Amino acid sequence: MTKKLINLNNKRKNFEQLILNNIDYKKIKKENKNVIIYYDPTINEGLIGIIASRLKDIFNKPSIVLTTSQDNLKGSARSTFGFDIGLVIKNALDKKLIIKGGGHKMAAGFTIKKNNLSKLDDFVNFSYNKIFRNFSRNFFFYDAKISFNGLNKVFSDEINKLYPFGSGNPEPVFLFENLKISKVKILDKKHISNLFTSK
Repeated sequence: MTKKLINLNNKRKNFEQLILNNIDYKKIKKENKNVIIYYDPTINEGLIGIIASRLKDIFNKPSIVLTTSQDNLKGSARSTFGFDIGLVIKNALDKKLIIKGGGHKMAAGFTIKKNNLSKLDDFVNFSYNKIFRNFSRNFFFYDAKISFNGLNKVFSDEINKLYPFGSGNPEPVFLFENLKISKVKILDKKHISNLFTSK
């Protein structure tokens, strides 16, 4: 049974990575929407939540991923701090933009008619702009401020005890001040590795 579960999990990861590899990230970045809405009819319904979570992490923006479900579309949403996606989906349901749906502040799911997708896109991004129009985009939130000397194996081991991270137990974000980049390394021609030291 354990071996079967491991094989199924590895298969899911392979499907997930294949989907992520096929996403046009440049197009999403160029569109520069506050809420990402990504539709791919080939994605399995069981993976849309995972892909939405990945897009949210990559772009640090609320993300909605949709796929075909019979004659309609099924969507899954993952949000960022301050944007109650569950409330937005409820409002969309009240306005009859979606057939059914529900969720909470950080995640939601819904079913929508195909011809209402563009209307939902406009509604969700309008809702975001309405909430954040008085805020600067240049802000971020962190859980604690940590000194450079406090970053050690003991600290790392304590953080690892909090695993697994996910909805209801988000990965902690720490602020380190007065650091400088001492070394930069390019990995696989697309990732950047930085080595920091204290000023």
